[in-house]
Amino acid sequence: MGHHPALPHYKTESQLSSQIQPTPLQEVERAVAQLSTQDFSAFREWFAALEAERWDRQIEADVAAGRLDDLATRALQQLEDGECRDRVRDSSHAPPNPKSQKKSIA
Repeated sequence: MGHHPALPHYKTESQLSSQIQPTPLQEVERAVAQLSTQDFSAFREWFAALEAERWDRQIEADVAAGRLDDLATRALQQLEDGECRDRVRDSSHAPPNPKSQKKSIA
């Protein structure tokens, strides 16, 4: 008994389950979940370093493509207008934090 070409072909559950392969992400999740505490700690450090490296590459690409130019221009304008201060150049002259000052009662 053959399959009629005009009718949809439905696979049985056993046919489907034998064909379903876990995605690479699912494989990684399963492997990470099974790591020992020591290996998980090493994995976490490795992953954090990888994430930082990718972040750095993305920022470098964004800078090279000019995608941060408008932000830099606005930040420099706000600095010039006195709306913020340059913490790198002016760290020793930071104004006191008003939230940390105690009010005197007269």
